[in-house]
Amino acid sequence: MQRFSKENIDKLVLVPSKGFIHSLRILIGFVIDFLGLVGAFGLLVIYLLTNLQILLIPIILFCIFQLVLCYFIFVKFNKIKVNSYRIDLGIGKEVSFVFVSDFHIGKEYTSTKGQRLENIINTINSLDSELVLLGGDFLTHNIVPEQLAVLQYIKGKTRLAVYGNHDADYLKNNVEYNTPDQFLKAFAPTQIPILINQNYKVNVNGVDLVIGGIPDLYSKTFNIEETFDGADKNAIRILLSHNPDVIDFVEEKDNIDLILCGHNHSGQIHMMGKAILPMPTKRNWLTRGIFQINNKTKLFLSQGIGYSGSRLRINTDSEVCLITIY
Repeated sequence: MQRFSKENIDKLVLVPSKGFIHSLRILIGFVIDFLGLVGAFGLLVIYLLTNLQILLIPIILFCIFQLVLCYFIFVKFNKIKVNSYRIDLGIGKEVSFVFVSDFHIGKEYTSTKGQRLENIINTINSLDSELVLLGGDFLTHNIVPEQLAVLQYIKGKTRLAVYGNHDADYLKNNVEYNTPDQFLKAFAPTQIPILINQNYKVNVNGVDLVIGGIPDLYSKTFNIEETFDGADKNAIRILLSHNPDVIDFVEEKDNIDLILCGHNHSGQIHMMGKAILPMPTKRNWLTRGIFQINNKTKLFLSQGIGYSGSRLRINTDSEVCLITIY
């Protein structure tokens, strides 16, 4: 069976349905964010009906708990952190670039918009990077062209991107083998190229890099062999893939040095070394950081900069990644 045949991709890639479960997830996220308020209100109603004085203490505790949650959903939500990573690829020379994934731009409660979006772009630009790579999920759910257009102000001699599952039409109707034309049209004013099974060669600090980009896995139209077809074999190969489950399809013979992914948000809530919220990929250990995939290939997984479902991030960062390969 060929790696990128329809049969093999159908076997390994399961496109989640956007239905009741998706709507329930949004509702649960909102309830989690205001759990203290919900608890206090519920107990207050019981207190007013029963006049049980013992309920006053838990009502106060729920209110205090909500104040703590308010820090995360209103203060930390707007904090953008630059995290630096060093990845040994045996180059013998340092090359730095910026990688950002999962903007989740929109008008929804958890979306990036307004001042938050401006802060993200200012943070990226403050790093004055020659190369800026973007890992998809620019949207939350709906396309807001005027918000997407703000991404044109990201500075960098070379700016490249791939699209994610939230950017694609098939997320709404679960139709596979489809190109998200509406998103691509809305994204065009940014003048940031979206790589779709394509590669782009760039020289940074005297080192040749080939940046390959594939469609989101759920599109089922990705092909790594096609992506790097004709690419310089002596250059460092970097693959942009929104979803880290791409490792199901990566082989050592592809000569990929580094894969850059997002999608998982590190679970947003991370405790005792594990993601608390359900992970959207097959492997719960794919949370954040650097992983060795085979003898040749390493994977870097960003925590993302946006939110999904809930505004809570506990022990995770909304991060702009400054990556140095050497």
